Amino acid sequence: MWGDLSGLDLGTVELRNDTNTFTFRVTERTVLDDTTAYVLALDHFTLRHQEGHPALRELSVPRHREGEPARLRLTLDRHAPHIHRVRYDVGDHHGHRVATGHAAIAEGDVSTTVTLPALAPGHYRVTADGVTGRFACLPARPAVTGPAARFGVNIWASSLVPPPPARRTATRPRRTATAWAAAPA
Repeated sequence: MWGDLSGLDLGTVELRNDTNTFTFRVTERTVLDDTTAYVLALDHFTLRHQEGHPALRELSVPRHREGEPARLRLTLDRHAPHIHRVRYDVGDHHGHRVATGHAAIAEGDVSTTVTLPALAPGHYRVTADGVTGRFACLPARPAVTGPAARFGVNIWASSLVPPPPARRTATRPRRTATAWAAAPA
């Protein structure tokens, strides 16, 4: 049908410094007077520069244990046209700042990785350029399993649940039996 599509947003597309090519492909047939054809009527095609880009899109710290290096990965939403500097802050679960620093994403790169200072086991929040993430530093050794474990799980969970009141439970069978006996045959 003619005029079904008045505008199409292609989303964010990163253009490189060299030649860029856009290809439009029509996959739906249109019936003309005496033939079937594929038709594209392109009135205009507009590219807009996004102000404030590149911008930090994502940050993450992979799982690690105490004594291992914590690596903060900073990722932009597109390649950096020049060196892109990022300031980051790391806070513990009480909100105390435990680390702060700067990272530089090189021209042409999308991301960089920074090694954080040694952290004690715990839960941390990292903030950089308005993007926030959370990560944990695990204890140096994994939890003990088997007979030497300090914690146990009772698989007989019913023993942990108090029994229902006896008087109310005892009346239920009587009511059920009465209902069955009173039902017409």
